[in-house]
Amino acid sequence: MNKCIGSSNNFTISNAEFDISNAKFTISNAKFTISNAKFTISNAKYDVSNAKCDVSNAKCTISNAKYDVSNAKFTISNAKFTISNANCDISNANCDISNELLFIQRIIKKIIQKIIKLHKFLCYQVTTILILTIILSSLCKCYDVLIYFSFGAYISIMLMGCYGLLLKFKVIASREFNEKYNYTQCYYWKKYVPLPISFLFTYMAVSSIGMHIFYAFLALYYVKTFIKHSITTKYSYILGYLLVVLFFAINYSSAFKVYNNCLKCSLDEYNKGAFLTLLVVGGLIYYFETIKVSI
Repeated sequence: MNKCIGSSNNFTISNAEFDISNAKFTISNAKFTISNAKFTISNAKYDVSNAKCDVSNAKCTISNAKYDVSNAKFTISNAKFTISNANCDISNANCDISNELLFIQRIIKKIIQKIIKLHKFLCYQVTTILILTIILSSLCKCYDVLIYFSFGAYISIMLMGCYGLLLKFKVIASREFNEKYNYTQCYYWKKYVPLPISFLFTYMAVSSIGMHIFYAFLALYYVKTFIKHSITTKYSYILGYLLVVLFFAINYSSAFKVYNNCLKCSLDEYNKGAFLTLLVVGGLIYYFETIKVSI
């Protein structure tokens, strides 16, 4: 049995051209051990035509090897390779993808932190509740109490949010507010929108108010369909309203801190907004009930 050992050697083949035509290679029961070797093949051209390579019962061990193949051209035409009962042992190989994993973990962590931060605002909370209700309704029939609660809370908070944004228009149109809470939008606006920076914050404030109005009326338009396909229960309008009141009670203190911090909203303004919202919810649930009766 032949044994070829190359240890701590450097092999350099430059500007070489190999032409092996109609050749047959038979290597049986061979063992190759190449440790700590470095191979550099530059600007080489290999033409292996009609070759037959038969490697049977061979064992190849490559440890801590480094291969550098630069600007090489390989041409293999009509070749036949037969490798039978071969054992290829690659030891001490290290595939490092830790940097990619850390990058993905950082992105996921930022997304989760962003979602948690946004859900301090009531409009994002009711949006999530409404989306979950719509998904559940698409899978099975929901009770009308859930429809009253999710749609009532969503529409009322979006409408009152629109009212609050109008009252605090100067705040939401300020540079300080937008750079703190709308950093991503500011970045892409500055990069892609060919308008002066003075238009940026006003546009974002107006678009925010417009989105609150649009989505509120969109939900109001489609709520009839969900009520029609819901399961009717007794006193659903009372239970639905109580759930909305409970939702506000749970979020009362935390929501006030958020709006006081970002919109400079006083306690008196916040209490008035909460009271008006509950009035709007009452009117909406009464409207929902009339829809159910008319069906």
